[in-house]
Amino acid sequence: MNLFAYLSAQTYGNFITQVAIASSVKENFNDSRLVLYFVNDRPYKIPILRYIRNADFIVQSPNNAVLPFECLSQFGPSRLPMPIPGWQENALWKTDLIFGGNMLNEGILVGDNALDHVHLTPEDEYLKEQMNLLKTLGLDTEKWFACVYWKENNYSFRPPNPIRDIDDNQPYIEGIDYIIEKLGGQVVRLGHFNSTKMKPRKGLIDLTLMTNSEEVQLAATYKAKFMVATGSGPASNANAFGIPILITDLPEAGDIWGDRSYCLLQSISGGDLDKEYKQTEIYDKGLAPQAYLDDHILWRSGKPMKYYYRKNSADEIIDGIKETYEFSQDPKNQVKITSIKNKRNSISFPLKINPNLDNLIPFSKRL
Repeated sequence: MNLFAYLSAQTYGNFITQVAIASSVKENFNDSRLVLYFVNDRPYKIPILRYIRNADFIVQSPNNAVLPFECLSQFGPSRLPMPIPGWQENALWKTDLIFGGNMLNEGILVGDNALDHVHLTPEDEYLKEQMNLLKTLGLDTEKWFACVYWKENNYSFRPPNPIRDIDDNQPYIEGIDYIIEKLGGQVVRLGHFNSTKMKPRKGLIDLTLMTNSEEVQLAATYKAKFMVATGSGPASNANAFGIPILITDLPEAGDIWGDRSYCLLQSISGGDLDKEYKQTEIYDKGLAPQAYLDDHILWRSGKPMKYYYRKNSADEIIDGIKETYEFSQDPKNQVKITSIKNKRNSISFPLKINPNLDNLIPFSKRL
């Protein structure tokens, strides 16, 4: 079976999700060949591609050109808009199944009929190099650590989003303090360069102080005990690598596909609601996703939003961290799934619920 995956996504989360799905599709076929095609228009794409081990060919588009599907046929090479090394010699045009775009959407990884998926994993020597870099930055690689990330409004590749962006990072700083002081861990902070500065403290490695840190941030996530992140691109690292994650400040729970995920929803008020509701109170009625969709359309068109979303408090985040940490303590929930045949015996779902977390939904309960 000749598989051809057109990795068309630009955004971080969508791109790593597409890579993970492509890897999983190949694992569902015996004796298959996987060709990946991508446009190298973001600094994180090549570092992400270092984590797929079962691709037979990875083709970077020359001059960032789009590839017409007419090229994927016996007579296709003559139609190439630009020369691609190895295209003819390796018969990269020969395809039995072409998939890309929304066919590589995380929706195929959730639900009763979900595609069995594997976790991305790097080569050992490459991972060792990145972990040595973290060690030089002050991380004790012999002790456990968590990764923490929150989305801010000054990321160059994404416009500000008042629902998703974190303006007040104090709840996350308190969460970091809890991990270090109460749980005895270390924290590696992820994010883009020039994020809001944090006061230096023992046990904290802040990678937002570095330029071009995409590779070491991926490695840190891969080796972390668990992750805490808002619903933005880097959260997909945990899903793709199979580490437990608490995904915070979600306006709705529609984009989560990792089977070791907790999602901590925002509270909502305003509009036609008579009070502030926990998202879980209206989630079953379908109102939470619809409210976010309505407001997203209004915001995109420059109009005032209908509802108000209260961001997660420090207490909510800390309680969520407790739950995720406890889940991560089970060795079964740290196993990397690199082959489909191992999958069914190696995952246990987060079933325990802290009654104080009215906004916390474990992945297995969400579907």
